[in-house]
Amino acid sequence: MTDYMSADTQAILLLTVRLGAASHEESATPSEYNRVARALHEADLRPASLLEESGDSRPIQIAAEVLGAERVRALLSRTLLLATEVSRWQGLDIWVVSRADEDYPGPLKCKMGGSSPAIFFGAGDRGVLGKPGLGVVGSRNVDQEGLDFAEELGRKTAADGFVVVSGGARGSDRAAMNGAIDAGGTAVGFLSDGLEKAVSSGESRTFLEAGNLTLLTHVPPSESFAVWRAMERNKYIYAQSFASVVVESDEGKGGTWEGAKEQLKRLHFCPVYLRDSDPLSPGRAALEKLGAKRLGKFSVSELERLSTTELAAEPDGPEQSTAQLTLDF
Repeated sequence: MTDYMSADTQAILLLTVRLGAASHEESATPSEYNRVARALHEADLRPASLLEESGDSRPIQIAAEVLGAERVRALLSRTLLLATEVSRWQGLDIWVVSRADEDYPGPLKCKMGGSSPAIFFGAGDRGVLGKPGLGVVGSRNVDQEGLDFAEELGRKTAADGFVVVSGGARGSDRAAMNGAIDAGGTAVGFLSDGLEKAVSSGESRTFLEAGNLTLLTHVPPSESFAVWRAMERNKYIYAQSFASVVVESDEGKGGTWEGAKEQLKRLHFCPVYLRDSDPLSPGRAALEKLGAKRLGKFSVSELERLSTTELAAEPDGPEQSTAQLTLDF
């Protein structure tokens, strides 16, 4: 299994992910895993230490202090179940990357620290996860003008050598991602569910195999849709992006509104821009009042340069996690 994933990632999976539909083990929550990871780090140990038969009982004792000895034993004993799941994922060309791996999404980890997911499941070229990307988001309720704008923005992003980062949802997201792909560029989609279904789609599979599309999700690939998961993935789009553009938003409701509001009021992972029009739609006008800026005539390259300056000048900066950035797993 170490050819498919690192020993650290294997241990993190066993601790944090529900494996199999019939699994009854209570996996570690993100906050519980961070406590275990911090304690391992302070003891100069790594997650892989939990799987080693070296006679050193410290790793298990450390995990047990957070999760309880019986729970730790039950979670780490699921190696056969994990092997079965891994075999299924491999058959679908789905890979796993953890915070312990060098090819974990770099911008996201830098901004979110220990708040970043311990595990991402993905498909496509993971080499693009360290490249600068422009976030493009928008509600599904978007007119043709908005769709045309998103698609053209995707083309321009690719032409300037950047990655489009979005959510893969119908409407604004897909229009921007398709624009980048049509221009020979790359799109990264953070999904809230259905990775197994997504990689089985004929069109997606073509782009995945060609290296034009990379899909990621923070939940097991077979999990179904849940509103909270969709809301959670919004922050990953912003954290992975040097700047973001809201194509359209409902006013005061919906995932696009809540995600943009969270960035503007609390997280500050990247600058938030708005598709410009005269007049702005009610949703975009409300976001402008919260601090979002009109895109105007900025090129994507200018946005990348401006975002570096803007974030450096931000008095609060990105919200920092309680787990320090020096913790690499």
